[in-house]
Amino acid sequence: MTDSEKTSESFEEVLRLNNLISARFAPDNNLQKTLGVSDKVMEGYYASAAQLLEQQRYDAASDAFLFLATLDPFNVEYWLNMGLAEHRRGNEREALKALGMACIVDPESPTPHVYAAECYMKEEDLVHAVDSLRLALEAGLDKEEYAEMKSRVFNLTRIVKHLSM
Repeated sequence: MTDSEKTSESFEEVLRLNNLISARFAPDNNLQKTLGVSDKVMEGYYASAAQLLEQQRYDAASDAFLFLATLDPFNVEYWLNMGLAEHRRGNEREALKALGMACIVDPESPTPHVYAAECYMKEEDLVHAVDSLRLALEAGLDKEEYAEMKSRVFNLTRIVKHLSM
């Protein structure tokens, strides 16, 4: 199977998961609400998951963020951090799935595209890395809150151009 076929297969799985989630839950009616888990408890779980990520316990962090995303699949931070944990443990395919979900949850954020570009670069898939960087630029890096990320995108773009020569 080629890298392009693997990528297509990964995104197809992400879309399948999104359709499943959308069919079962709406943002105001998710598993968190169904089970009666309070926002305060979710914040505590998030803090614990973030601490695992900070402690470089990436397997446990990824599991914790998956648990959070299962309870509330419409929180983009859970998907982003799960993607980051998977990326840091070298599991780029799983990272890209989580980042794909982050793109679905918040299509206007450039952040998942930048993280995806880094995953593709690690896999030496420069074509998809360039596509992800382009999508990051199109997603609104002009907002002041993304100034640092915009600089990062331009640096990554230079690296990709250099590698593709």
